[in-house]
Amino acid sequence: MDMKLYLEQQIESAVKKALESSLISQPIVEETKGKIKLFGIRNGAAYVGCAPSTFQKLKNSGKVPFYEVGKRVFFFSDEIDEALKCKKGGKL
Repeated sequence: MDMKLYLEQQIESAVKKALESSLISQPIVEETKGKIKLFGIRNGAAYVGCAPSTFQKLKNSGKVPFYEVGKRVFFFSDEIDEALKCKKGGKL
């Protein structure tokens, strides 16, 4: 029984290390062909200058274009600018 517990701990440790290293290697902001790719609601909100909850509402209502890969969501800065430019004075 002790060997089983030991193996479970070793596997758990290896999985944690793998997840931590993969999360560290993923950028939160990436520039592609002059466009800035923003990963996550918090980065989108920081770019716009609003609260994450406000930016989440903009995303959910379809006012800001977004893309999803699995559970990850990302935005392009130029598309956010264009979407918000349509609003009066670019205000939310």
